[in-house]
Amino acid sequence: LDPLPTRDQLPDCMSREASNICNWAPGELAARVRSGAVALLPADTYAAWFAALPSTRREEIIASWGPPPGKVMVHTDAATGKKFLVIPRLTFGRITVAAHPDWGYLQDEKVLVSKDALPPHHQYLAFFLWMQREARASAWVSLFSNIVLQPAKSEGPAADDHVAILLGATPHIHPEKMG
Repeated sequence: LDPLPTRDQLPDCMSREASNICNWAPGELAARVRSGAVALLPADTYAAWFAALPSTRREEIIASWGPPPGKVMVHTDAATGKKFLVIPRLTFGRITVAAHPDWGYLQDEKVLVSKDALPPHHQYLAFFLWMQREARASAWVSLFSNIVLQPAKSEGPAADDHVAILLGATPHIHPEKMG
């Protein structure tokens, strides 16, 4: 087990190894994949998870972001042609430290000019489904999250709202003040 980074080392580790990569830097995404510092979610696995979502949510996502696996944080293996959604993260034993997925506005010109609330893009959704199903997170602590910007009801999400789908049954701890 690698030693935990210090408070001063963690931001550097996150930026070098576990941050989100925009579409205009495919070489950096490929380098992260080669380093093994990321989790790779097979596009086929994600497609099966996606197919199990309520049809209205799937339709909203496809209308904004296209069919799975989308274009954000997608890696295609040169040897096999298989596609993977990339999940940047640091792992320390049973602790996973991950940047919140990129909101996606700067990833696609069409959504950049959207005036409506956007549903999550495929990698955004894949991150949360991966946390629930692969990482089997016991809890999710968000320090700087934009999950509250996801379309939902003002009194809280219904069972099939995007926020409810993203969080699932995983307890979500969101400290109000840091420091």
